[in-house]
Amino acid sequence: MPPATLDISLGLTLLCLGAVATVAPTRIASLRALLFPARHRNPDAPSLSSDAALVKALGVTVASVGGAFALLALTVGQ
Repeated sequence: MPPATLDISLGLTLLCLGAVATVAPTRIASLRALLFPARHRNPDAPSLSSDAALVKALGVTVASVGGAFALLALTVGQ
């Protein structure tokens, strides 16, 4: 596989992962709550909505980086 194709694939994969995290942040945060139940039973711990906001922010960042990486690979790698 040529390097440009690999770069495009990596960029599109990051874009898709970021888009999923952006669209469904509450579900991802709920999965995290299932994995770490002691953290969410603590009344002083951050709420599920703050976890969802963090997941959404990370999703937007990953999607932006992935899209830029794929676009860069498309334009420069040819």
